[in-house]
Amino acid sequence: SYAAGFMYGAESIDGVVWQNDSIIFQIEGGDITEITAYNGSLYWAGTSASDNTAYIWQDGEVLYSRTGANITALNVNEYGVFYAGTEDSIAILWKDGEILYQPEECQNIVAIAVMPNDDLIPYSLPWCDSFETDSTYWDEWTQINADDSLPTWERFQDSTGFYYARHLASDSLQT
Repeated sequence: SYAAGFMYGAESIDGVVWQNDSIIFQIEGGDITEITAYNGSLYWAGTSASDNTAYIWQDGEVLYSRTGANITALNVNEYGVFYAGTEDSIAILWKDGEILYQPEECQNIVAIAVMPNDDLIPYSLPWCDSFETDSTYWDEWTQINADDSLPTWERFQDSTGFYYARHLASDSLQT
């Protein structure tokens, strides 16, 4: 079993990862805030006070770093490495080192759950008069309105190849 946290050192608080009762990683003047295992690897998140940087480690090697950030949540699965917290007092969710989104009016993100259906890929779709609800033909899904109006449909494809569309004006789901 593994655990993560901090301990009081001689002159600082140190971030630590333990395997059973043995220390396997230690960062002086830091904190380890999250730990998780996936596919034979161990991942943990923490902050170094000496350089004001938050890190994600994989098996003891730095995977991602963010200056001025604080990581408070970590989730690793087949879809990627998701981590969240704050950067410059702004709540952020990252995926594989890139900002995934920043929720408005959110002070901090403290937990992440990534569901199997989170792999939906959005496509913007314009509504057109010839659109048929049960159509799977891409040409019909992407026709532009005669008046060049803005798209009002979003199309999603799940991991099985099935397509979904949501009409943004009425919020109705079509499959």
